[in-house]
Amino acid sequence: MNSAILITYNEDDVIREALALCDSAGYKVLHNIKHHFLQAPKYGISTGKIQELKDIMVSAKPDVIVFDEV
Repeated sequence: MNSAILITYNEDDVIREALALCDSAGYKVLHNIKHHFLQAPKYGISTGKIQELKDIMVSAKPDVIVFDEV
């Protein structure tokens, strides 16, 4: 099974659905970055979340990054 980092809204129903979709696609979610707004300029997430993502990527080494609801 491939690994993933999931970036999604901080709402229980949205998180559950995104986790289930990742599982159905064959991805084990190593970390879930919860975000209040996924509409920041250019990449959809803030620079603080990008730094958090970079830090997690170094330690977790996921196969993919999944952006949900962007």
